[in-house]
Amino acid sequence: MRRTPLCDFCRFRQPGIPMKCNAFPEGVPAPFRFGADGHVDPVQGDHGIQFEVAPDLPEPSRRLALRLVAAYREKHHQQTGAND
Repeated sequence: MRRTPLCDFCRFRQPGIPMKCNAFPEGVPAPFRFGADGHVDPVQGDHGIQFEVAPDLPEPSRRLALRLVAAYREKHHQQTGAND
């Protein structure tokens, strides 16, 4: 199953290959790049920049991006709750 990376909807993504953004100018880490995780919380090395919806997204894409953000936050909440 193909996962949609949240990066596809981010205002900070830069054009080109390899995938780069303002948070990761040397290249987006694989878990974010391939959709296994979403960069919705701060991580080491992200220069204080996390996902933000691109302002020019059409409404259907904006809704999808917000659903993905909610799913990643729920996943992180479940993981941190399991570690308590």
